[in-house]
Amino acid sequence: MKRNTIRFGSTLVAAALAPAAWAQAEAGAQGQAGAAADVARAPQAANAANAVNAGTKPGATNALDGRDATSAAGLPAASTLALAETATRAPDPARAAGVRDGVEAAGAPPPAARTANALPVAGGADSANAPDAASAADATRAERASGPVRATESFGAAGGGATSDATSDATSDATSDATSDAGASGGGPSKAARSAGPTGPTGPTGQAGQADRRDAASPAATAPTAPAAPAAPAASAAPAASAATPPAGRSAAASSSAALKDVVVTARRRKENAQQVPAPISTVSGDDLELQRNYRVQDLQTVLPSTNVAFIHARQSSISVRGLGNNPANDGLEGSAGVYLDNVYLGRPGMAVFDAFDIDQIELLRGPQGTLFGKNSTAGVINITTRRPTFRAEASIEQSVGQRGYAQTKAVLSGPLADTVAGRLVLYRTHDDGDVKNRYTGGRLNGGMREGVRGELLFKPSASLNARVIADYHREDSSYGTTVLYGFGPTINGYNPFLSRAASIGAAPVTNPALHEVNLDSRQHVSVHQGGLSAEVDYTLPSGHTLTSISAARFWNFEPANDDNLDKPAIYNTGVAVNDHQLSQEFRLASPTGGRFDYVAGAYYFHQRLSNRTFAYYGPFADAIVLGNRSGALANTTSIAPATMTTDSFALFAQGTWHASPRADITAGIRGTYETKSASVTRDAPAGGAAVPPAVQAVRDAVIGRYASGDLNLYSLSPSALLNFGYKLAPNVLGYVTLSHGEKSGGANLSVSSAPTQGAQSLLVGPERANNAEIGVKSEFFERRLTVNANLFWTQVSGYQATSFLATPTGVVSVLSNAADVRSRGAELDVRAMPIRNLVLGLNASYVDAAYTSYENAPCPSEVSIPNPKAVCSLTGRPVAGAPRWIVNLNAQYQFRLRHDIDQYVAAQYSLRSSQYGTLDDSTYGRLPGYGVLNLTTGWRLAMGRHQWDLSLWARNVFDRRYYLASFATINGAYTASVGDERMFGATLRYDY
Repeated sequence: MKRNTIRFGSTLVAAALAPAAWAQAEAGAQGQAGAAADVARAPQAANAANAVNAGTKPGATNALDGRDATSAAGLPAASTLALAETATRAPDPARAAGVRDGVEAAGAPPPAARTANALPVAGGADSANAPDAASAADATRAERASGPVRATESFGAAGGGATSDATSDATSDATSDATSDAGASGGGPSKAARSAGPTGPTGPTGQAGQADRRDAASPAATAPTAPAAPAAPAASAAPAASAATPPAGRSAAASSSAALKDVVVTARRRKENAQQVPAPISTVSGDDLELQRNYRVQDLQTVLPSTNVAFIHARQSSISVRGLGNNPANDGLEGSAGVYLDNVYLGRPGMAVFDAFDIDQIELLRGPQGTLFGKNSTAGVINITTRRPTFRAEASIEQSVGQRGYAQTKAVLSGPLADTVAGRLVLYRTHDDGDVKNRYTGGRLNGGMREGVRGELLFKPSASLNARVIADYHREDSSYGTTVLYGFGPTINGYNPFLSRAASIGAAPVTNPALHEVNLDSRQHVSVHQGGLSAEVDYTLPSGHTLTSISAARFWNFEPANDDNLDKPAIYNTGVAVNDHQLSQEFRLASPTGGRFDYVAGAYYFHQRLSNRTFAYYGPFADAIVLGNRSGALANTTSIAPATMTTDSFALFAQGTWHASPRADITAGIRGTYETKSASVTRDAPAGGAAVPPAVQAVRDAVIGRYASGDLNLYSLSPSALLNFGYKLAPNVLGYVTLSHGEKSGGANLSVSSAPTQGAQSLLVGPERANNAEIGVKSEFFERRLTVNANLFWTQVSGYQATSFLATPTGVVSVLSNAADVRSRGAELDVRAMPIRNLVLGLNASYVDAAYTSYENAPCPSEVSIPNPKAVCSLTGRPVAGAPRWIVNLNAQYQFRLRHDIDQYVAAQYSLRSSQYGTLDDSTYGRLPGYGVLNLTTGWRLAMGRHQWDLSLWARNVFDRRYYLASFATINGAYTASVGDERMFGATLRYDY
């Protein structure tokens, strides 16, 4: 009852203040110089800001910047922050230039005031103001217990819990939501904006952080504060305030600010302004992902530069960055691009294959990132961060429908569970029929159902301690993995064995890939179950150091059923089932910032146990398709080959930055990883099949006979290192040079492969090592209306893990090994612009020249006519597979006001990439042509008090381009391909409350 009383009282106070606040916001939006007079007419709001900022030291981060600054009656964040700035701060040219959260974007700060480029770490204010923040938090908790209502409580969210939650959030974790808000790039809406909804009558939906910059840059925000005058009677404007009350829904995609938002990243394991980090980093906000309807792993390549995703299903997926990492799936090896979900490493790329909803931000760090992110990041790191629970109640439900049976439902619920505990719950379910038609059944394939749930708890017992616990579960029941027959032509003997063998059994495969059709007589199915539990704890020590612990456990189970692309019973079912379990623990210690030297150091442990089962169920025509005869060696037999691998990895790391001068920073880091892997590969004796003559039995034994490798062990000590020099060429121009070294773990082929003839040791694969050099520049122009980031890079990889062919007495077998050396070089460009208010334009482009500098025992492409079919080829000097030279992604967002309670928004996204070789043999039959895909969205947002409706109409692949995500070579001369999405029109209705 006492808590409800506080809420109600706070609502009344905020309602009394609202008219003056709206008037101030209206004046600021119209560019009037008399905004200071509006501040003078709102002493209550100024006093409230003073109460919140009483413990904030000069120059420290304002605890309300970008936070839950919406009052109980709808007080807009822009006016609230302007009142707080004007009432409590002296003129500050840096803030007038658009600086927020203590990041000195206007130039290099003096050494004594460096907030380093870093924001306060999660869990409390930074070392300069931690005691004051703690005092404010203690005062807030005491006040909750005793019941009095202070002026600061007027800044809470209406109806969403005790309004002092805003104060508690701001003081106990001044950056937890503020940095998430800043994390959205360009005009993407922040979490605070989603709760603020459309601003007052003068402008469309805004964002707290952007409104702060707009107001701070105005003359009123930088001039000395005028003496406070008595407030105007609240009753006279109460109806207007009520009509303008913003909803708690999602804001528009574009900003009401005239400048681009700051982007906050954690590339160096602390929160920093991306423009102040001397490294090539690209980000995309969760709000931009939602607006553009990008939520699958294959969508990442449409928003991130230098990124290519080869996708067929969860296990057969790979992510390459700068041309590195696009290897065939092998359960015994990790990817070259590390994927992290809420600071937890995902041991296999397939773990990232789920519908990514309620995302706060995705970061792409290019180049080796081994120092802070560990092994298996020689190409780069994709860092996915989900949204945190809020102490402001918010909820939404959304339904989308589209062509070909597409239906998607998702719901989000977040809010306080107690004074110091908040929770968040996310549910989703997606269904689609698929883009591939099966002539045999008349149904559709390459679609299905995906569903999941994620729950989070956020604990903030004090200003110095916070903990975040996340549990998630995802399930897929689909027909992904369906590929179309893609490439045919003369092979090594002058004819195509696949077509001739298919004809010999009367099969009729569909040979035109553009039809997106197959003719399959058996089941095509994929079942995936995955999930995990993680706990991240941040504790700020009295010295200002922050201790972080991240504990996590995850599992991933994959079960496929694949047909042979024929309508005759040759191979009923084949595939590889996987069960993967991993545990990880990381400890980090981060120094406070503001001095001449700051650092991060820590320890990491990773354990993984993975088992797989390679299976094949052969039909009566198996010999004709696989062996090209009717011997009966494989007919009606079953082959099962189980394998296991256990990994234990230990690492120590440290990275520090010396601020040599106000303009120059030098960063160095090192990491040492000791790793052990033990594996075993077996194949059971074949089951079924008729008795055959000894010669045929010998063929059966050679192809699917019993085998046991025994124990396979691998030990490695892998160093990673970084040396970086950053220099402020101008107040808004940062140049940098980087040298880095990274390593990717070795492993084992978890399939029998070459072992029967070449020995078990041929299954082991050594580490992959990368040396990288790059030079780049980051810049801002026209009062932060334009950002231009560009860089050049050169990466040399030795021991590149690729497929090699080995000659054996029974023919050539393929095996994954350290087969090649690779060089990747190129240039990258990332541009964001806001030419006019509410119009945000984005461009990221890359040119990548990735080639094999040494690749001798390579598979021969099918079109090579050679007399000896057992021979191998040299691909030295040839392009690396899965590496398009050009990738260009364009996007635009614009929003405008239709009337005081309705906003309309439009968005466009265009992704263009050049042709690429899809298979390791660089065959022209597997070459994927370049393509461009256009996506469009338009929608309307209706504010109804604290509620909001959002209706959008969208079209994906507007021009219905036929394109392919990956191609694969088969054992008999054919090439198959995974198709991209066909054109789809749809609509989405969302309700926020």
